[in-house]
Amino acid sequence: ASLRRSRPRRLFDLSISTLVEHVDAVESLQGVPDQIRRRYAEALAERRRLSPDVLRLLGGAHTGELVAPDCSAVEDDDLRNVIVGLDGARLDTLELEHVGRALGDSVAASFAAAHSESGLPKLATIRLGGAYRLSDDGVAAMLSPAPCLRSLHLTAACRLTAKGLAAVQTHAGESLTSLDLSHCYHLGDSDVRPLLVEGLSHLEKLNLSGLEKLSGTLIADIADAAGTRLKFFDLSDCNSALCDNTVTKLLGACTALQSLRLDGGVALTDAAASAIAANGRRLREISLARCQQLSSAAVTLIIKETPDLRSLSLNTVVAVDDATIDTLATVTARNLTHLDVSWCLEFSEDALGLLTDKCRRLKRLSVWGCRQVTHRLINGHGNDALEIVGHHSCGLGKR
Repeated sequence: ASLRRSRPRRLFDLSISTLVEHVDAVESLQGVPDQIRRRYAEALAERRRLSPDVLRLLGGAHTGELVAPDCSAVEDDDLRNVIVGLDGARLDTLELEHVGRALGDSVAASFAAAHSESGLPKLATIRLGGAYRLSDDGVAAMLSPAPCLRSLHLTAACRLTAKGLAAVQTHAGESLTSLDLSHCYHLGDSDVRPLLVEGLSHLEKLNLSGLEKLSGTLIADIADAAGTRLKFFDLSDCNSALCDNTVTKLLGACTALQSLRLDGGVALTDAAASAIAANGRRLREISLARCQQLSSAAVTLIIKETPDLRSLSLNTVVAVDDATIDTLATVTARNLTHLDVSWCLEFSEDALGLLTDKCRRLKRLSVWGCRQVTHRLINGHGNDALEIVGHHSCGLGKR
């Protein structure tokens, strides 16, 4: 029997774990740097310890960030009391995930009223995940005190309509560089066109994953409007829009793209892969999960033409074989940090083992469903910094 590899935990991680376990004894986070507060908040959310009392601990007038990765246990009044008490002169980040239960229009109105006089001059990022109670008026209220907003995430906002998107243009159109509307399934071409084609003149990052109603024509128009400004584009599961012609037009217009996600592009063929290879030399991240029609030769061509690739997802691209893995190991040896080959069964364990030894910067390897991967690779590779997830001997990991 082989011994399972393990690494001692860092002192910082042990300290965070101890603070999570004894969060009831933590009286204040005043003076704690925002970066450490963020990591503490994430650890609290992972252990489901983010209660109303903990939210008050994370907030307060002494911080420039309020990061709450799981607000599912928080009520309206709890959230209202925290966000109206934030220091408007310092606040630069407001991130509230799973906030649907707590964030409605009345709480948004209270937030706007509390900060209307002095405004929020430094607020650059608003992230509201799953705000299913927030209407267009609520969105406008949340944006109104923030004249310099650069990043807005409105994921799974099921009450958001064209009116709310018009409010985004009104309040943040001249400053916004990043917009995430992922999983707003109900939005169609006519809802988003005024904002994404005719507005947002500084947009660099756009996430439209899960917007199944969007057409390829609209995506092409967005690409033409954004042009070389656009550096990140997520079109995962935009099933109606993802075809070879759309990808070809997108890559032809957005030649500065560094990250492209096309997960679920079941209609994409080698023609789309050729477009990526021909126009995507600046790409650092590519995700092609579930693009099952792609051939091994097409994927290999993409790899050869993107030597600076740092992250690649080939999850369920069933044609991936030893030739693909060998090319990846050779071309991206200096840069690759993340690789997902889950549910790819045609490559050998030896080929993947060679890749783990060649790609010394590889930090995370996902091998869900790869039955050819055994303890020989899990315990025998030579990369001490590598985390392998998805194998039954690795315990549970995020899929």
